[in-house]
Amino acid sequence: LGNGYMIYPLLSIDAERARLEKQFDLQGGISFLPISKIAPPARVLDVGCGTGVVLRRLAKEWPQAELHGLDQDAKHLHFAKEQLREEKIEFHLGEASSLPFDDLSFDLVYCRLLLWSIKDVLKVIQEMGRVAKAGGIVAAKEGYNPSLLLFPKRPHVEYFYSAFRNWFRSQGFQGGVGPLLYTYFQKAGLTDVQFNVQWCWGSGSMPEHRDQRMDNWLGAATHVA
Repeated sequence: LGNGYMIYPLLSIDAERARLEKQFDLQGGISFLPISKIAPPARVLDVGCGTGVVLRRLAKEWPQAELHGLDQDAKHLHFAKEQLREEKIEFHLGEASSLPFDDLSFDLVYCRLLLWSIKDVLKVIQEMGRVAKAGGIVAAKEGYNPSLLLFPKRPHVEYFYSAFRNWFRSQGFQGGVGPLLYTYFQKAGLTDVQFNVQWCWGSGSMPEHRDQRMDNWLGAATHVA
């Protein structure tokens, strides 16, 4: 745990990074970003970029864009730089609640599966709106998984999931904020907010869990500044 945020340590494991990249594709890849509404070359900021999986796809989609990634974990950024050294991407160490950029700096500001691990979700969205240009876009994609469905049943996993969720909330974290994105965007003063829902299925991290599935849905909100 950090100061108002949670660090995901498993990104140092090759198998987990591979699983998350596969999950990224299963969950629609970069389809949550309204790329067609922005004329390239654009200036883009990925808030909570992790190991850079989204930026890697955007670099292929927008080879002329100026891409920036920000994360509060130096290890994540080091891996991203190593993997994307051939791409024109700038990486920044910093916190989502206090973005180290001037107002009106980016055409597109987005985060993906970040806000669930942030205590002050509203502050982060306000910061994203602050650094977006007039007429620019703020986008977020978050999940919601109120229950865990496993096939076949794994009582010990379900018990751990329930215990972790209760502990997580007791620490002041919101958890699955997918259904709340529209409200948070409005509270942050953003306008022309659009919201959509996507159902998806996820798989376990370890080889022995490949037969397991859990259902959730992802909410995505976008805003034109």
